[in-house]
Amino acid sequence: MAGKYIAVMRPLLQGDYPQQGVLPVSIILAKAVHLCFIGLLLLSSACTYRSAVDKPLTQWTPAMEQREGKQLTGERSSDLAVLLAFSGGGTRASAFAYGVLQELAATEVVTAQGARPLLHEVDMISSVSGGSFTAAYYGLYGEKIFTDFEHDFLRKDV
Repeated sequence: MAGKYIAVMRPLLQGDYPQQGVLPVSIILAKAVHLCFIGLLLLSSACTYRSAVDKPLTQWTPAMEQREGKQLTGERSSDLAVLLAFSGGGTRASAFAYGVLQELAATEVVTAQGARPLLHEVDMISSVSGGSFTAAYYGLYGEKIFTDFEHDFLRKDV
């Protein structure tokens, strides 16, 4: 069927059509049908469905529990909980969150590991909108935020 369609349409689309018996309206209609056909092909290629395969956990061991706990807590003190929440508000919120991180880095706290910046004790950061730029940058790049973020983001017209 598609081969027959292409064989009929090719001469019309390339302009190789006989002058007698073919009206310009039919050529326009043929080209419109051709474009609709291509459009439907493109749209249907984007309509795929793929279900995720979620395999159940077969076994959970105390060693796995300990490893996961260590990854979550890192080297932070278990005696101190520091949770940050950065609000939205565009670049001003990002700048405010950046200032908070700077102050936390400059503030020392004494824990079982000794004196260290309070920023190293942050357990969790929650953020929305503008504050999320700072939170995401810190999450990805850590303390590199203090050398790059202001120049790369805050001073840009975004």
